[in-house]
Amino acid sequence: MKKTIAIIASAAMLIGLAACGSTTASEEPTPTKTPTTATPTKTAEKNERGHLVKHIGDTAMYTKSQSSTEPLAEWTATDITIDYQCTADYSEQSHNGHYVAVNFDVQTQPEFTQSSLYLGAMGGWKYIQKDGTMWNGIPEAETVCMPQEEQLPGSIGAGVKAQGKVLFDLPTTDGYLVYDDTWEYPLS
Repeated sequence: MKKTIAIIASAAMLIGLAACGSTTASEEPTPTKTPTTATPTKTAEKNERGHLVKHIGDTAMYTKSQSSTEPLAEWTATDITIDYQCTADYSEQSHNGHYVAVNFDVQTQPEFTQSSLYLGAMGGWKYIQKDGTMWNGIPEAETVCMPQEEQLPGSIGAGVKAQGKVLFDLPTTDGYLVYDDTWEYPLS
């Protein structure tokens, strides 16, 4: 008799636990609160310089936290053109030797809390030469070389999509472009 009561009690407890874990169509699970500070995703392996290496077609992103995979802002380099030929009416020659154009597709979520994503702005990029020497110049081109409608906006806010090129004026074309001291794009 005690054995039967114990089995019935165990079965009742399992049924009760199963009922607690299920939801019906009328019940909505309570969302968990996560921080909304944009942090770069760290899931990929870092190279010897501590950067996440990205190639054409790879997506880079800011996420809600380092443990999150939910993007707040994400971008993909869709093309890299070495020795880019200027298309603007009043274009100038490269001051440093080579124009390099990187085409990006960008999307930010409405929850993106930084004031903007500055992927297309001056100052967010560095250039490291093939031998590991950081170039002291400014990698972003300071000249008119392509029409405005081909350029990636310098500032991209929350909840938008953007597409365009970022133009660099570089001394060589076999090094690495680094964005925000986190993501590294090899040129060769």
